[in-house]
Amino acid sequence: MKTKLIRISILLMIIGSFSTSAQIKYNEEAWGFEISEGVAYRNGQADIVTAWTQDPGFILSSEHKHSGNYSCKMDFTKQAKSGKFQTWRSNRGNEGDFEVLSDEAYSVSAWLYIPSGKPSGRLAITLQQSNGKEVVASFNLSKVKVGEWTKLTTKFKGNPAVGKELWSSVSYIPRPKTDLVIYLDDVSFFQQKK
Repeated sequence: MKTKLIRISILLMIIGSFSTSAQIKYNEEAWGFEISEGVAYRNGQADIVTAWTQDPGFILSSEHKHSGNYSCKMDFTKQAKSGKFQTWRSNRGNEGDFEVLSDEAYSVSAWLYIPSGKPSGRLAITLQQSNGKEVVASFNLSKVKVGEWTKLTTKFKGNPAVGKELWSSVSYIPRPKTDLVIYLDDVSFFQQKK
């Protein structure tokens, strides 16, 4: 009897942790920047970063990566304004879609790498609906350790809308004070612990 209770308790803990972590659905491969071709978007097909690009600047890169084969690179030595991507732009394959299952608080984590320079500025990531509610999470880049991959985690300000058809916008606002090269990888979204 005691063994059965222990097994049931373990099973309930596993089920509970699965349902809690599954409160937000998104394409982990896309947010790891591992889709290097075949993403359908308005101009044809490309890698995930090109397909999501609104304002030029972000590129898919194999120079530095936290995991896998690629990361997302922004090179401020080559342009003054931040690039911007919006995940709805790959609207045929749903790579950028989010589904939020419950009205809860959510966080986002990301791995960032800055090879040299003095980190400053912020990286903003949104969860939003077209013509609807938008919540923003903002990473302070001064917390990135130069020359090593650094994991940053931050909370969204407010709860995102519940439902499907949410998307994200990503840009560096404000941009770094100095000309930096920044690599972004392995972005993950999750429900905040209560």
